[in-house]
Amino acid sequence: MFSNPFISKQGFLYLCSLLSRDVSRETLQQTLDTVPSRISSEGRLEEAGIKDEGNISVEKAKKLDQVNGVLRIVEYLRQARGYRNVLEVGSGSGQLTLELAMENPDLEITGIDINEKLVQTAKAINRAHNIEFQTRNAFNLSLYGRQYDLVVSLHGCGNLSDRVLDLSIDSIADVVCVPCCYGKIKRKGEGYCSLPRSQTLQDQSTEVKRALRQAVRLDGKVRDSKKTSQNLRLDLSRMLVSFDRLFYLMEKGYSVDLVPITEEKVRINGKDHTSSSLRYAIVGISQ
Repeated sequence: MFSNPFISKQGFLYLCSLLSRDVSRETLQQTLDTVPSRISSEGRLEEAGIKDEGNISVEKAKKLDQVNGVLRIVEYLRQARGYRNVLEVGSGSGQLTLELAMENPDLEITGIDINEKLVQTAKAINRAHNIEFQTRNAFNLSLYGRQYDLVVSLHGCGNLSDRVLDLSIDSIADVVCVPCCYGKIKRKGEGYCSLPRSQTLQDQSTEVKRALRQAVRLDGKVRDSKKTSQNLRLDLSRMLVSFDRLFYLMEKGYSVDLVPITEEKVRINGKDHTSSSLRYAIVGISQ
């Protein structure tokens, strides 16, 4: 279903070369604009973003921008794949879950989160008949065979993104996962998985770990409100870690792509603001 020529070992090595050199901001920006594919619900390539939503906070508008981006990807995939049931991992207070259910009333949606308080909040605000919220630890959840058609995660914190990929593989399900909190990727304990995950990059272990270290280092130094070379390098280092996860899915028989869920700017209360740096979704289609 997907055919992105940049998602290759050659593409990975090219991105590594940019990260290791003193290249211009323009070169970084052009590359980051070129690699991902843009998806709309009609299947065309188009600009992402949200309309002016009125008098809401900047933080809420940026989160809504991310939610809308994931919804657009799911709608595009559903038109082609005909999903019947969806698992959302890390559903939190249920914002994405509820929007997904309201837009797709014939979908059966299960939202799981380890935080009991957030699950109870989600249940309290649930207005949809087709959602079930559960307090579950994703790392203790077992899925074998086709139980779900699609697994979704927005803000897959640390190794949770890796667990989401494995749950999708176990369920032979498609996946849309937006990783975050690279500094919480564990080196031991629950959820630990060694990097690189893919066989494709086993001989590039140094490069993968270097990209992760740079993502962690820069994450504490740059601000979403700015768009400097450091911000772009942060995006690039995160992208390199995502490539390892994409290759891992490919090795399991998936067709994959990297898709932006937001654009650089979001319009809030009549003004343009720099959107969150949490911008890219790993998308995988099972065979």
